[in-house]
Amino acid sequence: MKTLMMKGFAIVFFAAAMGVVGSAAAFWPQPTTACTAANEGSLETVYRRTRWGEESFTYYCISDAWELRERCDTRTGSCVAY
Repeated sequence: MKTLMMKGFAIVFFAAAMGVVGSAAAFWPQPTTACTAANEGSLETVYRRTRWGEESFTYYCISDAWELRERCDTRTGSCVAY
């Protein structure tokens, strides 16, 4: 009984975590230009103002799609690479 409850809890927790992670990316600003073969390999940085300062999101154009490469917080100077 306990293992069944633990498995059920693990499945619910995993599903909830995936829902939160999937929706978080929707709030990040996206580049305004289209990623095409002409600008493949280029970088574009998008800025977003927050309550505490400003964040920057650096995207890389590859295979006709923008990929998030780095997110930086200008207030603390810390960056997270993806």
